[in-house]
Amino acid sequence: RAGTYYLSLITASPDYANRSSAHTGTLVLNPYYDYSLSDLSPKQQNVTFNKQTARTALALANRGNSDCVYRLDAEDDERGCHFEFQVPGDDGALLGHAEVRLAPDTAITVPMRATPNKRRFFGVSKHHYLYTIPATPLSGAQSPRARQGQLSAAPLVGP
Repeated sequence: RAGTYYLSLITASPDYANRSSAHTGTLVLNPYYDYSLSDLSPKQQNVTFNKQTARTALALANRGNSDCVYRLDAEDDERGCHFEFQVPGDDGALLGHAEVRLAPDTAITVPMRATPNKRRFFGVSKHHYLYTIPATPLSGAQSPRARQGQLSAAPLVGP
């Protein structure tokens, strides 16, 4: 882990049993930031009038040596869906975005629900929503990464 560590080096010899020599020092480990973001599981989903919400999950891993906070957002191109993140350890669902704090060398799987805002009663085909989930690190100089998914909404009455 990143931080300041104090150390002491003690040397002794079997030839001189009652003598030893000690030297002290400080070791400073600077923060190192790195993370990985899995693909959505599943990437493509269907919703119907009976199953109105699609569920997916995303794994996030802190591969650095410092605590880091990550912000997860969800948005679709048409703004036709709303998204809820269910961060493990939180009781309620977080609408639209979530912030996750990860210790070094830990991972978390964040479930997400996607629901279309409007449902078509009649239609010839499914309506497809393309959405993006960017993960933005709020600590360190890291660049955001994003994953994409697709939600297909079937009408109640169709071909």
